[in-house]
Amino acid sequence: MDWSEGNAFTHNGIQYFSVRSWLQETAPHNYYGVTTEKVNGQDTRVLLLAEGGHVQVQEVGYPTEQLAKDNVDTKFDNLDYQ
Repeated sequence: MDWSEGNAFTHNGIQYFSVRSWLQETAPHNYYGVTTEKVNGQDTRVLLLAEGGHVQVQEVGYPTEQLAKDNVDTKFDNLDYQ
């Protein structure tokens, strides 16, 4: 059975993957994307968790626990946040 569906798309130059559960019509979609941001002056790949009709970022995942702790309140200018 098909319990979910997904598709890839680009939003603001970032490639996202959309996941929607089976028969989900009106609830917000979940979006996952990977992009490179300047973190502590270095280019760092981060994972984005976004949702909603306008692809608004809710969480940013970092490659290490320490980077996540150090940047818990960081907002990147090029991302749309909820």
